[in-house]
Amino acid sequence: LGRPGRAWADDLLAPLTRYVPARGADPDSAALTDTVRSWLAFSAAATEHLKIHRNTLASRLRRVEALLGLDLRLVGDQAKLDLALRIGALPRTTEHGPTEPGPTEPRPTDAVGSVPSPPVQDPFEALLRLPAVREWALTQLRPVRTDAPTLETTLRAWLRNDTRLSATARALGVSVTGTRKRLTRLEQVLRRSLLRVPNARHDLWLAAAALDGGPPDRNF
Repeated sequence: LGRPGRAWADDLLAPLTRYVPARGADPDSAALTDTVRSWLAFSAAATEHLKIHRNTLASRLRRVEALLGLDLRLVGDQAKLDLALRIGALPRTTEHGPTEPGPTEPRPTDAVGSVPSPPVQDPFEALLRLPAVREWALTQLRPVRTDAPTLETTLRAWLRNDTRLSATARALGVSVTGTRKRLTRLEQVLRRSLLRVPNARHDLWLAAAALDGGPPDRNF
């Protein structure tokens, strides 16, 4: 994602990165970051991974939500935070990106007169429209259309309902057992876990969002 991705991640994570607790005994920025990273990967099992009580986990997650202005009950907000943390963990010496203005920057004024500025685009949406991101998204989701096209509705309903089985089942008008069977089939098609952590929910949400936000593609 180059410089645009790094800039977006730095901006999103800034309140967490700069956080200093009011009391020395409270978790600092590093502890909160480690906690939310573990939770994004292992969900409730983060308590075992981190050796903390579930109430401590919940309290730290609420603090992260308040700092970043996110609702971590939503898989979309989870996916954004997971992506930002992954970008933030990359060595800065290896990053590269375009040198010209990015998609959210205004066009320069020429010698004759001013060029109307395009509408300001959300930086995250701009990232999703990068050609490299779209190509990655197609790679992630093409197996569904290729090998199990009838299950695309199930996958998208699962993502829209924040990967909750009962809500997905209601949206599809089928039983929870039937929904679980469909997701198990999707696991086989995608060769990635959906029902057990760590799973692919964040990557799949990002991939679906990237394709939905871009021009139609007959291959997905």
